[in-house]
Amino acid sequence: MLLVVHLITLEEHKQGDNKGVDVMGELLEDGLGLMVLGMGFVFLFLVILIYATSYMSRLLNHLFPELPPVTSSSAMPKSSDKSVVDAQMVAVITAAVHQHRNNKNVNS
Repeated sequence: MLLVVHLITLEEHKQGDNKGVDVMGELLEDGLGLMVLGMGFVFLFLVILIYATSYMSRLLNHLFPELPPVTSSSAMPKSSDKSVVDAQMVAVITAAVHQHRNNKNVNS
């Protein structure tokens, strides 16, 4: 039976009845057209997105420029004050650790 169907389609093909081939070609052509159109829209969207983000970046840098960090000599501690601050910091840390340990023993 399969051989009979194959022979019939072969005879129709020889006679020039190519309706099935033409329909398939039209479908492939339409599919390729839609693919190119879709890829074109995606490419166009990405190009617009790149320009929009670069424009927004320049606009924000123009409206809100970065200020250089201010370094003043009065903000720097002197070497003699540094040892006093370190001693004070050690005392504060020691008191905090002592209080934490006492609270931990009370809660247990």
